[in-house]
Amino acid sequence: MTTDGSGNFNFNPALPGEAGAGSFITATATDPAGSTSEFSACIPAVNDGDDDNDGYTDDAESGAPLCTSAGDDDGDGTANDGCPGGPVQEGPFSEAQFKIGTGSQDPCGIDGWPSNLFDGGASANKLTIQDVTSFVAPDRHFDTNPGDPFYNPRWDIRPGAGALPKFINIQDVLELVAGPTGNPPMFGGGRAFGQTCPFPP
Repeated sequence: MTTDGSGNFNFNPALPGEAGAGSFITATATDPAGSTSEFSACIPAVNDGDDDNDGYTDDAESGAPLCTSAGDDDGDGTANDGCPGGPVQEGPFSEAQFKIGTGSQDPCGIDGWPSNLFDGGASANKLTIQDVTSFVAPDRHFDTNPGDPFYNPRWDIRPGAGALPKFINIQDVLELVAGPTGNPPMFGGGRAFGQTCPFPP
């Protein structure tokens, strides 16, 4: 890449195979005569952006519930906030949260976007009524909290309980058709229900 007249540049890798979380970037300066700097600092490339535009950073979406810890894992001054039986959520994140959005480099498929809860047959790589019914069949994920039988964070696509007593609730169902996950990036912000994802998983 080439810098501007002041030496500034932007580097925003987003494609598979390019630098991302856990990668390192080394910059070397070259002047017009072809001379280069002896070396430059090697810094980690931190992938903490919001690549899927769902309002949560990639780092926040890579975690798992921390409700069993006695500590203040998210650094907001309150231990186990948002967890069942715990205090209300403090700040934008909580120990109760976990991966909820689309992957930064995997826009489709069952692991690529949160609304695609059922990924077989006519519902493969597509948001259909089977994704909605997966809340109650074959296992009843609906109306459950961490620790309850059949609780699975995959179905808590709007993290935490909000104003309701259970983590997996009607807000998560509505998210499929009315929330940000029902209007994912691969559809340009359009409603995904009934559409086949345009990118292969």
